[in-house]
Amino acid sequence: MSLITHVRAREVLDSRGNPTVEVDVVTDDGALGRAIVPSGASTGAHADNTVDVQEFMIAPVGAAGFSEALRWGAEVYHALKSVLKKDGKSTAVGDEGGFAPDLKSNEDAITALMTAIEKAGLQPGDEVAIALDVAATELFKDGSYHFEGEGTTRTAEAWAETLDDWLGRYPIVSIEDPFSEDDWDGWALATERLGGKTQLVGDDLFVTNPVRLRMGIE
Repeated sequence: MSLITHVRAREVLDSRGNPTVEVDVVTDDGALGRAIVPSGASTGAHADNTVDVQEFMIAPVGAAGFSEALRWGAEVYHALKSVLKKDGKSTAVGDEGGFAPDLKSNEDAITALMTAIEKAGLQPGDEVAIALDVAATELFKDGSYHFEGEGTTRTAEAWAETLDDWLGRYPIVSIEDPFSEDDWDGWALATERLGGKTQLVGDDLFVTNPVRLRMGIE
């Protein structure tokens, strides 16, 4: 196994002109790796549309390798554009390249992805699954979750029921930040009800903070 002998970081500008970090990693066998950390647009703000869940993504779980996964992703992306266009929805893209149409509900985004996957000639679930990034901290106010695009307010229990219902009807393999970073009871509920059915990701919850990681484990 190669060992890392040298790490050098530098500040650079990403494709949108935002400052971020580029890192060179050198191993003892002379190999050099270089990567840029994407500064991203998901630093707390949702897109300016009627969809409350921050991101709906596809996961090419059945692909044989990276090249096939990349091709499937591109095919579904273009299929989704045609699906949205046919429905008279905006196909303008945000900072990270995703579509941000106005939809009647958050679930409509899932059904649009399902239609796009099938339109691309792929099998939902077995070949291409769905992943969510709720970024629920942005929705959490006064102990409840406010879905302004839908005009609804849900308790943590009601939101967990909605997610559980989606898991039963759609091939959702990962949900990031389904509850607020300050809603520890909600996270406990999510772990109990949803943890055995999908991957739960605590990005805003833990933010690589060892104190919060310890709290989450406990």
